[in-house]
Amino acid sequence: MRTTFAASALALLFVAPAASAQSYAPGAKPAVDDEPAYVEAPARSGYGYAPRSNDHTGLMLRLAIGIGAGAIAQEQGSVETTYRGGAGLTSVAIGGAVSPNFALGADFFGFGLTDPEVYIDGERVGYAGANTQYRMNAVGLNGTYYVMPANVYLSGSIGLGMNTVTRYSGYANRYTTERSTSDAGLALAAMVGKEWKVSREWGLGVAGQFMLAGSKDSAGSNTSYGNAAFGVLFSATYF
Repeated sequence: MRTTFAASALALLFVAPAASAQSYAPGAKPAVDDEPAYVEAPARSGYGYAPRSNDHTGLMLRLAIGIGAGAIAQEQGSVETTYRGGAGLTSVAIGGAVSPNFALGADFFGFGLTDPEVYIDGERVGYAGANTQYRMNAVGLNGTYYVMPANVYLSGSIGLGMNTVTRYSGYANRYTTERSTSDAGLALAAMVGKEWKVSREWGLGVAGQFMLAGSKDSAGSNTSYGNAAFGVLFSATYF
């Protein structure tokens, strides 16, 4: 009996280590069932999901310049003088994406008239002259949304604008400049454009823009201004 018990104990002593040492031969891969399970983590981004490769993200800078038509109506007392003519339009928007394809930022926009036609109470009286420039400049909050993959964008701005009238007089190198500026008033701008990618971040395109603004004379007089312009602009955008 004692001999049998001793033999069993010796067998356990030698067989158990051999079984544990048998786990894997050198250089052999573990069985599939023995491998730890790895689950690929979902892509993360600051927008809650991974943007697509053609989405617009990060910094936005849009430069736009073009030509069109504009009018500035100056109302003083019971007399209304309107300046109409070809206009040069500009817009510089800078901001950043708050979600893919949608950016918020600031927009510096405006238009200018040089030697426009002059109407007094609706009757044309001639031209203002090439030595006088009328301009509306504004700054406001801008929102831009890109419709992808068409790369068409819708942009709108609301802010404050003011009128500036600049007159040049003199001759040769003896020019003098007289400038008058109004108080700031409400200004609005809307733009619809289409761009074509020339690199991962840069796009070139064309857009249509419309501007409206109103202001009053800063000298405390009863003079007020109404502004309107529209045109076609060429744009270059980093976004």
